[in-house]
Amino acid sequence: MRAAERLLFYGGVVGVFALCFDRALAAQPIQRSVEAQWPAVCKKPIRVSFFGDFWVSPHSSAAALQQRLFENLQPLLNWGDFNVVNFEGSLTQSGKRAFPKFPYALRQAPESLTWLKTAGVQHLTRANNHAMDFGWAGAEDTSRALAKAHIQFTGVGAHLGIALRPLWLIKDGIKIAVFSATTTYPREAWASKKGPGVAHPSTADLRLAIQSVRSEADFIVVAFHWGDELKPTVKPHQEENAALALKAGADLVVGHHAHLAQKIDSRPSDGMIVYGLGNFIFSSLSRDATFGLGAHVEFCRIDEPADVESTHSFRVVLSPLMTNNRITGFKTRPMTLSEFLPWARQYVSKDLFSQDLEFYIPSENKVQPISAWLQSRPQASKERSAVD
Repeated sequence: MRAAERLLFYGGVVGVFALCFDRALAAQPIQRSVEAQWPAVCKKPIRVSFFGDFWVSPHSSAAALQQRLFENLQPLLNWGDFNVVNFEGSLTQSGKRAFPKFPYALRQAPESLTWLKTAGVQHLTRANNHAMDFGWAGAEDTSRALAKAHIQFTGVGAHLGIALRPLWLIKDGIKIAVFSATTTYPREAWASKKGPGVAHPSTADLRLAIQSVRSEADFIVVAFHWGDELKPTVKPHQEENAALALKAGADLVVGHHAHLAQKIDSRPSDGMIVYGLGNFIFSSLSRDATFGLGAHVEFCRIDEPADVESTHSFRVVLSPLMTNNRITGFKTRPMTLSEFLPWARQYVSKDLFSQDLEFYIPSENKVQPISAWLQSRPQASKERSAVD
């Protein structure tokens, strides 16, 4: 299908983001009034934002905020054509926990679907360690609630074949397939060939699932739930599964579960891996779940190439998110430059981020590489180390 290898573009989308952030912060259905500033060869990109873990506990302080939970994030959510979020827990009245040996069973606030839709989120990944907290009955209750709300999802199914079916994001004839899989426990929650549960990335099954849509999809994204919680570094199994996905034909890998931003691996020849997005909105009071990411991707298909290296390309711009609920009062917001710089320095020094990764800082109205952000201001003596 492709005329040449995929090529990643990192470039300025300053105008788009700046205009989006000038919009009112009031929560409202997703709207757009500007076009993406792509090169002339790509006039109609499809724009998708990926975010991390979402959980709003019923009767919590977070739930009491209702739609205001999203007001600081609304400009980011308004930027693209689609937003994809990892949905943790169950929408069910069942009180029977499936795995009592595990300390937490997450139940979502019933109104959360209304809040998500109003904010512009209508696509979810569900392969994670909490989707089956109340067993298959709880997962089915959740699926029915999502269907009723017209919210699409992937990663859960009556058997592995269904759980590994992607959700499709389609605009102007461009098709993106998004898969969801988890390596987290309990293993009993994993779907089998004949039994229900969450998708897990067994080598043969994931490869076949990706390859089965390769001829139909312009782009393929795999969202993994994996890694060590609150650790920015990645585990060997993350690297192995990411490599498997890219080799099978995926263009982009995004991840979550750590509740903290993790390493990013740019591979211009065969794709990109954002190992951990951290939290999106998550109703816990952890002091360590502080730094999250939004990954804003412009996918481009060039139908009439002329002296270009690839007919398919994509560009990623990242936004740093303040996810420490002790600071935000559960209202996740974009980081300021002074908040982001300590994290940027530490992640670069530990080779977790390359200096050419581009970040958008809304308070500065700029998109530029980390190298430029680090040079924009000398390190302040009062800034403490952000990473242990």
